[in-house]
This record gives sequence, C-alpha cells and structure tokens, in this order.
Amino acid sequence: MADSDARQAQTVLTAAEAATVADLATRESAIERSLQTCAIEVGMQLREIRDGRLYRVTYRTFEQYLRDRWGWSRQHGYRLIDAAEVAAVVSPMGDIPSERVLRELASVLRDEGEQAVLNVYREARDNHGIQVTADDMRRVVTKRLRRREKLPVAAAAAAPLAGDAYLLLRGDLLEVEIPWPVDVIITDPPYPAEFIDCYAKLGELAARVLPVGGSVVAMAGQHMLPDVHDRLRRRLTYVWELGWFYEGGTDQPYWPYRISNTWKPVLWYANRVPRSRDRWTRDSVHNRAGRDDKAYHRWGQTVAGVRELVERFSEPGDTILDPFVGGGSTAIAALGLGRRFIGIDIDADAIATTAARIRDDETLREVA
Repeated sequence: MADSDARQAQTVLTAAEAATVADLATRESAIERSLQTCAIEVGMQLREIRDGRLYRVTYRTFEQYLRDRWGWSRQHGYRLIDAAEVAAVVSPMGDIPSERVLRELASVLRDEGEQAVLNVYREARDNHGIQVTADDMRRVVTKRLRRREKLPVAAAAAAPLAGDAYLLLRGDLLEVEIPWPVDVIITDPPYPAEFIDCYAKLGELAARVLPVGGSVVAMAGQHMLPDVHDRLRRRLTYVWELGWFYEGGTDQPYWPYRISNTWKPVLWYANRVPRSRDRWTRDSVHNRAGRDDKAYHRWGQTVAGVRELVERFSEPGDTILDPFVGGGSTAIAALGLGRRFIGIDIDADAIATTAARIRDDETLREVA
C-alpha cells in the first residue's frame, strides 16, 4: 500500500507543471495541424516551445526535442523559426510570402533589425511584384550586401558632414535646424503608399524655408499621384508637371497593374506664387545615363538626370535643399555645378553614404 501511494505521489504534477504540459500539448497539436499547410505557423509554435522551454517536459535540450519528437535537424527547426520571426515583421504589409522566401530575410533581421527587413521586402516587391520567389529575394538581399560592402561608410574613417559649400543633417525634415537660406528644393521622396505624408511634410517645410516664389521640384510615383498633389497643394502652388523619361530599355515594372513604366512625374510647385523666369525650359528630362543609380540607395537616381533639374531650376551660387537625401545624387549634381547644398535624411546610413560620396568624388575635391 505504501509503495502504491509513493508511485501515485510521483505522478502528481504541480499546477505550473500541469500548465506547461497542457501548453506544450496545445502547441504540438497546432504544429500537427499545420505541417502540410502552413510552415509559418509551425515556426511560430516552435519558437514558443523553445523560448518557453516547454520541451523540458520530456527532453533535456531543444535540439533533442526537434530530433526525437519531429525527426527534424536543428538547422531545419531554426529555419522554420527564422521564417516565422520575419513573417511577424512583414505581416502588416499584407500577404505573407512562403517560408522559403522569408528565410532569405532572416540574416537581415539578425544583422540589421526590423526596419531593414521592411526596406528589403519593399524593394523585392517593387522589383518583382507580390509573387516574390526565394531566388528573387536572395538577389535583392545579395544586392543590398554588395551596396553596403561597396561603400567605405562603416569601416573607413567618418567622412565630414559639412564643408564650405555643403551641410548634411540627420533627422526629421521638420525638426532639424536649417542654418542657411534656401533657394530651391530638389528632392525625391519615397513613393510607397505608407510614405505618402512625406509630401505633406515637404510642403510644410518648403512654405517655411523658401522665399516667396521659390521652387520645389519633387519626383513622384504614378500610382499615388493624386494623393501627392493633394498633400503638396495644402501649402504650395502648383506650377507644372515634367516627365522624367527612362532611356536605353530601362522600363520600370509596376507589378500590381502589370504596367511597364517608361517615365515618372517630376512636380514643380512654388511657395505662394511662381517667380517669373528669364529663360525657357522643356518639360521633359531624358535620363540618358540609363538606369537610376541604385549603387548608393535602392531608390537612387542618376547624377546625370538630377543635374538637368539643377541646371534648369537654379543658378550658380544658389543653395539647393534635398530633405530626402538618400544616396546623395542631388548633392553630387548640385556641388558639381557650383551650387551650395543642404541634405537632410532621417536615415544615418543615407547621411554617411552621401558624405562618403562627396569626400571620394574626384570632381568635388575643391568642394569637400
């Protein structure tokens, strides 16, 4: 009788242990239901089992649990968890891609964080549409790594953020202090829908820093154009719309509508009333240098194309402001044409990249 009571006592679980067993059973049931249909759900449940150490009900290590309970290697189990962690980051953007696609972003999440994952995912969708494959994503990630390796921003000594003719400021465009008078704004805000209010902030900034009649020249995407105009008109006066034409077979695909885009709008606005002009200009820019310059930023533009805008809308000695400096093409174009330049960006990498380009550009030695 005493032996029976002892054996019974050994099988009695504490409330916490019972809860752990129940939690594990619930999550394992979810895994079993999702094995053939949703690898992301499997990864999410595995992460909870690992982080909550639920596997210790029966197994000493998580690796042993993966092997003996599911017949998976450690590598496979952690791949599923990686994909689930990436899925949690990109899910607010809509449809979640396959586990294989998400796995390609795991290294970006580990090394650079959630914002970098969102940036890479947006770039992949911009280039390849919603149906991004694992190979597509791998190419985008590899291209990003090459961009980062190409620029001597992190490893080299920090490039100066100011010179006699230029100033680079990190921060929100409405919060940084701009110490020089501004003559013209030439910029390329981000086009995705989640950034649409950047144009409202651009209009507010322009109304504050430009002289009456001063020009804002801003690129925009076709798909959000009515919303862009709506936000710029709140503080500025519409003047004209120019066309930035891609040349050399470099059409830009817009996957949602299956449109092969051969040009994009360049919007000309003014602070209050447009200033009278002494010279004529055409309302088209032909990007003869070919593809937009993605070596320094995934949304970068060619210096040659931006140079045309600088020549048409400013004079030597003018100060040009770009509040979305990105990879710094406007800086190189403006400084190379004898203008002063102020660049703003909320992204520290963009500021460092632009500073490095100014420092290393052979044509700007006297400026830098």
